[in-house]
Amino acid sequence: MSNRWDICVVGAGPSGSYAATKLAQAGLRVLLVEEHEMVGEPRHCTGILGQEAYDQFTDLPRDVIQSELTAAWIVSPSGVRVRTPWFQGKAVVLDRARFDQALAGMATTAGAILQPGCRVESLQKDPDGVTIGVTYVSGTRETLFARTVIIASGISYRLHPQVDLVPPDQHLLCAQTEVESDEIDEVEVYVGKNIAPGSFAWAVPAGEGRLRVGVTANARAAQYLETLLSGPLLRDKIRRGTKPIQKRLVPISPIASSVSDRVLLVGDAAGQVKPTTGGGIFYGLIGADLAAKTLVRAFAEGRFHRKFLQSYDTQWKRLLRGEAWMGRIGRKVFEHFSDQQLDRLVSVCSDDKVAQLVSRHADFDWHSRSVISFLTSPRVFSQLF
Repeated sequence: MSNRWDICVVGAGPSGSYAATKLAQAGLRVLLVEEHEMVGEPRHCTGILGQEAYDQFTDLPRDVIQSELTAAWIVSPSGVRVRTPWFQGKAVVLDRARFDQALAGMATTAGAILQPGCRVESLQKDPDGVTIGVTYVSGTRETLFARTVIIASGISYRLHPQVDLVPPDQHLLCAQTEVESDEIDEVEVYVGKNIAPGSFAWAVPAGEGRLRVGVTANARAAQYLETLLSGPLLRDKIRRGTKPIQKRLVPISPIASSVSDRVLLVGDAAGQVKPTTGGGIFYGLIGADLAAKTLVRAFAEGRFHRKFLQSYDTQWKRLLRGEAWMGRIGRKVFEHFSDQQLDRLVSVCSDDKVAQLVSRHADFDWHSRSVISFLTSPRVFSQLF
């Protein structure tokens, strides 16, 4: 393998692989490195993706879709259950590991070189490019060189300070596992101070009797997940297998800057995530596409300094910053609801006029209008306050 490249993409998740695909299609020499030996493993994400992602990025793989999202049951702290068909036909459940692997396959088909089992230890910028220190799974170390680097390392931020960038500063904790169930065939969302304080928990059918159950919280997410699995909501509906609980951070704030000389950040590494739900696939793909277009222009003009690359930072924040800001407001308001208010909140969702209001404004990927319309609805406001 050559040790000199136009671009090195660090991380073969969806945003890294998609950026690598677009750059390789533009004729650039692209190295895509992944520290794990198998792309897509371990899986941390539930794997729900809005239909808009497929509409905007028409080359995304479809054979990894396991089911369509039909409706979601919202379950209040006291056990009130309301079925909400707001996103019917607007989202799908993916086999997330196969999705990642298919995107990495797209990159290699386009001409990128994929190197799994390769951990980037160091990045050092100089006037001509970036020197990259890597360690292979065998223990062998090597020094590579690329004219530019995309960091798509998810919530691993150890490379950020090496390239003069500061990681996202707000996070949630996420814990998830997979169990077996023949009784839950639609998405269920659980709220309550004893379930996921300030946030929510979920159960998502993944086909063939499998169920992905997870929790996000400001602290102790894995502990809350264990309580949910053994508690009255789920214990009689599921069978625990051998799947371990996967834990990870979820950034819920955009990064201050996603560019420095010769370096761009995409995906979770840049905080391109919905602060309401923690979902990041679609926003990360948006970032990847914009990053690739920016670097294609950079190579055409031979301009790799921060000032030129800043257009990427400006473009994705213009698209996503308003959503991030309003989403954080909605989350902050939600965090202060008592269980009694959450009971009333769930109950009011069964009101026909409220349901019509939400359906009119609901968008699976863009939540600001939903947050504004819901919190300013007189019917909702009177129930909560």
